[in-house]
Amino acid sequence: MDMKWSLPIRSKRKKPVKPVKKNTSWRRFRAWAKRLDRRQEQREAVAVAVDETRRTCLNCGYVYQGKVCPQCGQTGAWSRYSLRQAVLNFLDIWGLGNRPMYRTLKELFWRPGYMVRDYLHGHRQYYFPPFKLMAITLVMVAFVGWLTGIDVVESNFSGFATDEDVARHLADLPFTGFLRTAFYWIFKFFQFLAQSLLYEWLFIGVSVLICVRLAFFKVSRYNLAETYIFLVFVFSQQFLLDTVRSLASDVRHSIETHMLAGGHASAVMTMAGTALSEILDLLAILITLLCLILYIVDFKQFYGLNWKSTIRYLFLAFWIGVIGLATFTGVSAALANRTKFNVMICFVVCAVLLLVTIWLVWHYLNKHAGRLNRPVVWMSRLSAWSVLLMPFLGISLHELGYNVASIIALMTLYDVVLTPLCILPAYLYQRYHKTWLSLVSTTLMLGLAYGVIAITDAAF
Repeated sequence: MDMKWSLPIRSKRKKPVKPVKKNTSWRRFRAWAKRLDRRQEQREAVAVAVDETRRTCLNCGYVYQGKVCPQCGQTGAWSRYSLRQAVLNFLDIWGLGNRPMYRTLKELFWRPGYMVRDYLHGHRQYYFPPFKLMAITLVMVAFVGWLTGIDVVESNFSGFATDEDVARHLADLPFTGFLRTAFYWIFKFFQFLAQSLLYEWLFIGVSVLICVRLAFFKVSRYNLAETYIFLVFVFSQQFLLDTVRSLASDVRHSIETHMLAGGHASAVMTMAGTALSEILDLLAILITLLCLILYIVDFKQFYGLNWKSTIRYLFLAFWIGVIGLATFTGVSAALANRTKFNVMICFVVCAVLLLVTIWLVWHYLNKHAGRLNRPVVWMSRLSAWSVLLMPFLGISLHELGYNVASIIALMTLYDVVLTPLCILPAYLYQRYHKTWLSLVSTTLMLGLAYGVIAITDAAF
């Protein structure tokens, strides 16, 4: 008898139904941020009644229909000059007599990155021009500084303000010929920048542009000119916040000065003055934190990144700027004073070792990214940033009297010991699959960093 054997039919296990996510505060915040991004697309066009009145332009004699002459651009509604028109024309010199100025200042702190994107994507008449905004902002800052007697935005080239300053710097140079002529024209250019904050910050914007372009190169959809326009808006935002912060610090200083001078003041007045001084001090700290947060918001909205990627790329741009500034300073010091040529050699060696170490660690982590968990990767990355202590090690050894060969040898030894310690957490996890073993290498790295800090304390 044929019997057909069959396996028992197993009922499929039903997957648990995922609960519907509630409308949390974070989800509402993200929805609000998306609305800010698409605000210009949601803006409805207001229908304007067509004016069919035929007019003759009083400027060029062209006959047309409408409110504005299409030939020369003069408005057709002519009337005698009034005091109101005179005031508006005067304010229009500074950009304060039109609506885009107030709209730009409002959105500069509400949706700055999205505003710049809208401006670059065609909304040119809806917002104020960036360079004119920066010039007006600096005029306002200078007026507040004159009114309060404080330097809200200090010049970075104040040491080259006069011809005597340029002559003094040239006298310190030990060489003649072509290099002396080149430095003369560089110092004269610095003198030109010292005469105007606008020209100075436009020049600084070029340096910042290079750092930002190198850091955000992989994720940027904008060219150099568009990125520079964005930085001009960011500088205007910074100047306005610096003005408020400087005013708060100046008022606090004035209150403390009057409290010290007026020893006969009552206890209530003294307590009120102390409380107001502390509030203003807290306000200055909050404005500083607001500046840092707004920097992150600016770049996040402009490049369309998440918070983590924005902070990472900003940190990279910061270190590119630090390395570039240190390189320029080292080369200038080496050319201006030949006795500092050894310091330049040590700096170049230190920079090469630093970049090689960071590249090796990042290359190893990216190569084995699929076999590592997130805590181990972050432990290795945090260990890699300890290589930034290498310049302090070189400076400390120089202060202790070591020669150039000894400094280079010790910095190389520090780099040779540090690089395996940075890769050790990932290696131990691949070998033993234990996350806690990464703490062993981190402990060794902290001990090495403590040794560098101890040498620095001994040197200074």
